[in-house]
Amino acid sequence: MSELNSRDEQMSEEVGIMAELGKFEIEFTMYGCAFYEKEKVHYAVSENAKKIYDFMYDITNAEKMPTDIHSVSVRTLVPSGAEPYILNEVRNKLVDKLFHLYDEQYFSVLFKLQNVLRNNDAYILLKDLRIQLDGVCNREQLQLFQGLVETAYRRKILWTESYMEFMQWIGWTKQDLEQEPIKSDLYKKTFYGFAYLKENEPLKIYVDGYKNNIYKRIEQKRAQGYEVSNVIQKTYWYNNYYSVTQAKKDFEKYFTTLIGTWYTDCIFKMHQIKTPISQNLFDDLLEEIVDRKNVTVYTSCIRQRGIWNM
Repeated sequence: MSELNSRDEQMSEEVGIMAELGKFEIEFTMYGCAFYEKEKVHYAVSENAKKIYDFMYDITNAEKMPTDIHSVSVRTLVPSGAEPYILNEVRNKLVDKLFHLYDEQYFSVLFKLQNVLRNNDAYILLKDLRIQLDGVCNREQLQLFQGLVETAYRRKILWTESYMEFMQWIGWTKQDLEQEPIKSDLYKKTFYGFAYLKENEPLKIYVDGYKNNIYKRIEQKRAQGYEVSNVIQKTYWYNNYYSVTQAKKDFEKYFTTLIGTWYTDCIFKMHQIKTPISQNLFDDLLEEIVDRKNVTVYTSCIRQRGIWNM
């Protein structure tokens, strides 16, 4: 064994001992949001931000009105075996933060606002689009259509039975599309993307290989007043001659051509449909939050307004 290798092994061993003794600082981060269920405030917390975003965007959680995502980070020395205790401490810090930000009164007012009868004003628009796509759509167009259905449902401009009717058709169509063979290769990578648009502006897309980055950008664009699509995903197979970088470029090109006037026309028409949720009562809630000078809660409230299209 050479002297160099011996020295490297000794250094590696010393570093391992120092790490075990907690001589190096490690940063721990927890992510979470508050939500309302069964007339009580609850908290979703995880080390994985994607899990929280997935919870926030899951249509089954729409009426729980999840807040913005929040985080708490702690950088500390970690003696051997102490990691679970530190993680628990960070988790408690985040829950405490959420507890003081979002009280039951905030959620109870939002709950009363959303507790109105749905209308079915988006049904004909979505039905016509379904007829247009029936038998000719691909997987990604189906994802976009599902996003439109879920958007209408969140805005309470679609009856529950109409929502179930569309979801049943989506399920059947998805089964048919899954029968189509997929060509595989050495490696694979799933890319994610979404579209965002405003009137009098060209439609834009954002693509990334990491879903967290997509979620962050969606939140940013919604806050800027854009209509945003749901997250679209597509898996590409690549090899030593067709790189993952080229696959991403191909997804960007494909996504650009995927969204035609069928989608933009629908989303703008849907934007004109009024939610049955009271705008005046919502404005009263905003005034109350402004009086409290709670900028963080105000931001979450504005986010909910965007979801309801008010």
